[in-house]
Amino acid sequence: SVLSIGANINKAGDGKDDEDKQGIIASMQDDLDAVLGSDEKLIALSRKWEQEYKDYDEKVRKKQDACENYWLGKQFPQSSLTEDARPITDNIIFEATETFLPEATKQNPEPTVSADNTEEGNQYASLWKDMLVAKADTQHLRLKVKKMTRFWSLYLIGAIKFSWNEEEDEFETNATNPQKLILDPNAEIQEGGKYTGGHIGERREATA
Repeated sequence: SVLSIGANINKAGDGKDDEDKQGIIASMQDDLDAVLGSDEKLIALSRKWEQEYKDYDEKVRKKQDACENYWLGKQFPQSSLTEDARPITDNIIFEATETFLPEATKQNPEPTVSADNTEEGNQYASLWKDMLVAKADTQHLRLKVKKMTRFWSLYLIGAIKFSWNEEEDEFETNATNPQKLILDPNAEIQEGGKYTGGHIGERREATA
């Protein structure tokens, strides 16, 4: 209204109330604590997620190990045949996998950048696309996609991880070993590789 326009609030130089002040008025750490909760809650939640995935992971791990052994050429001897053993055959899994990978990853994926249909927006999108193409070359993206695809063919899950490298002050891309992941056992992988789980984690080691 006209009265609100003339009121002396949210004006530069007033700043009597917190909502009128310019700049940061609260600690970011406080906001993070409010969203994430205490360390104890986070630890309990991560343990709960890991235990839920453990039962599923143990079922899949046997199949993953069998695929890896066949890929490595570790055939099962005839003397160890059991009711679930596989017959001794020529190992064509390694040949098929390593023949498929160069064809699947012979070139870097083409980046897609969308923008509004304005001249400035299209120019900005073109610059971003050129930057992503250059980063794909410098970070050897094709080899990392090849590694991810091999993980997918052997371990039934493929994952690419995007993270920030503080030393290089730059984002980086890496293929993550899916056997180190902690996933939501009720999740689905939809078309386009979209993961629908409520959480995802990675087992990592750090020096104390």
